[in-house]
Amino acid sequence: MAAHDGRIELIIGPMFSEKTTEMMSRVRRAAYAGEPALILKFRGDCRHGADADTLTTHADARQASSPGDDATAAIRVLAVSTLAEATMAFPEMVVGIDEGQFFPDLAECCERWAAAGRRVIVAALDGDFARRPFGQVCDLVPLCESVKKQNGVCMVCRQRDSAFTRRLGENADIISIGAREAYRSVCRRCYAADRK
Repeated sequence: MAAHDGRIELIIGPMFSEKTTEMMSRVRRAAYAGEPALILKFRGDCRHGADADTLTTHADARQASSPGDDATAAIRVLAVSTLAEATMAFPEMVVGIDEGQFFPDLAECCERWAAAGRRVIVAALDGDFARRPFGQVCDLVPLCESVKKQNGVCMVCRQRDSAFTRRLGENADIISIGAREAYRSVCRRCYAADRK
């Protein structure tokens, strides 16, 4: 794969909008086509268990590392705290990144890997619970070949598409990993109603 073949694909949206599912689907298609793939997940995210070599979605879809060693597995799943920790087995590897908003080196590593000819597929929240840019995700937008904003179904009214993540309770920490017990995916109207 030549350097000009590299690309960055960004999948953004609120929680529960199937961003990880979309990223996993793209990675699986690439692996099926014979392109070795690496999925990087955030080490601090233990919502679905502590398996370092399995990625799990909110809907309980799973992708484990394929059989074989690092050099022969079609898909490897690796938990890391920073993207720079990742070891690449093949120069032409497809890289899937889950929860991209948590990685402090997201933009730098994605750009470096794409410049080296890799296809980089990132699933990430674009905004935090207060609708502010989250991590380096918005910095990555001008570096991408494609950006897809996914919507879910509003978990409050169940009538409109959700585009935002609302946190339940009074926790003001920017990074607070949780699932349905702590967050809701909401439409604009339900987000605004909660702020009154």
